[in-house]
Amino acid sequence: MDNTKKKILVVDDDHHLLETIGHTLKDAGFEVLTAYDGQEGLNTAYAQKPDLIIFDVIMPKMDGLTALRELRKDQWGGNVPVIILTNASDNDKLAEALELGIDEYIIKSNVQLSHIAERIKRMLGV
Repeated sequence: MDNTKKKILVVDDDHHLLETIGHTLKDAGFEVLTAYDGQEGLNTAYAQKPDLIIFDVIMPKMDGLTALRELRKDQWGGNVPVIILTNASDNDKLAEALELGIDEYIIKSNVQLSHIAERIKRMLGV
């Protein structure tokens, strides 16, 4: 494996979107890990220690904000950059995510996938 590749974990229950974002990030030179719900995402995060995590807000088993809240309790997880991905511009959920220390939020309907890769590159300095 190329040690210079940044590892990105994408957690979303939308399999099609997860696959599409995964391909976009791989094409941009990232190593991509995926999970389909918040609990699986947390388990993967703790095991793999990605350089950045993207959480969808609404997911089965554990939603993205609950996963983020748990992640922030961890010494490593308290510092990892996080992007919240959501369908809705729900101000209450956004305010909660900001309080939990997200680095950025993306409203799915308002962004092109290529822009997600560019934002991540800027955030990680690559």
